[in-house]
Amino acid sequence: MTPRILNSARARFDVSLDARSGTLDGDLAESSILTVGGRTWGHAHWNGDKPGRSHRAGSLEYDALGVATGPVRLVIGALPQTAIVEWQR
Repeated sequence: MTPRILNSARARFDVSLDARSGTLDGDLAESSILTVGGRTWGHAHWNGDKPGRSHRAGSLEYDALGVATGPVRLVIGALPQTAIVEWQR
């Protein structure tokens, strides 16, 4: 997961996933949570590969819910193992 845009208007993260066995069937937008500065941002939109493949790539996009400062945490739960990325902004 690579942050591409994170500002007071929106956030976008490039995501590339590979399953070692099986397929990636989960809804990445529905299962992801973005928290910035202790505040959870709104519903995500997935723009990329559809479910049912062993490799998926695309971007998760969020409308901003305030100032984009402080700790950032992106969680994607619709995977064989939950993915969590954190960094300080």
